[in-house]
Amino acid sequence: SDYILNKAKGNILLLEDEKGMSDYFFEKDLKYMIEMSKTIFEVVFVSSCYSQFAGEVFLNAGAKHVICIRAGERISDKASLRFSRVFYETLFVKGYNVCTAYNIAKEEINKVINGTEANKFVLLVQPERRVKGRPLQGHQCSALSNFKAGTLRCADKKPVFDSIPSNVEGFVGRQQEMYEIIELLEQNRLVSILGPPGIGKTSISRNLANYIRDRKKFGDGIIYVGLRGC
Repeated sequence: SDYILNKAKGNILLLEDEKGMSDYFFEKDLKYMIEMSKTIFEVVFVSSCYSQFAGEVFLNAGAKHVICIRAGERISDKASLRFSRVFYETLFVKGYNVCTAYNIAKEEINKVINGTEANKFVLLVQPERRVKGRPLQGHQCSALSNFKAGTLRCADKKPVFDSIPSNVEGFVGRQQEMYEIIELLEQNRLVSILGPPGIGKTSISRNLANYIRDRKKFGDGIIYVGLRGC
């Protein structure tokens, strides 16, 4: 996900849909949907850049704990993924409360990456959950208390085939074509990409293969066969 600051129409939260394309929500629409759902969120994690504004929308709509990225700050994918893994492991597997899991994850980022990235993460809680005279990490703010501690199990099936060359550097401006090809692949066993030499057929094929693999759309894997010169 990502967050866009838009002074003219309001800030926008971008989310990726099931086909890997962007879907967006304005802050006011997000707040309306949350309020209409009448759902009380125990924990919300918005790990996109500049997402404190979106985090405050969730908080104002009743979420009990919101982790987000400080306003005006970009976060690296490496830091976001590492923080997420440590936070959820600490929360669900080890059974710590939200504040403790948050601080352990921040410390991990500080140790493995750097303090600058670690300090971009922010934990927002409802005012009544703060304990006067005590730091945030000092009070017990448990989440999902009915869940028992368990172990993580990877449900991903290891691909049988995985022979894709790396992405083509500098490949931009073909999102629409990639979206159309993904739709065709979901409906057909064979999709041909045609065009004159040098138009970018190989580039879009390689980047598309990596894009699909990263999203685990085909569990058995993907085979890349170069036909240049055939």
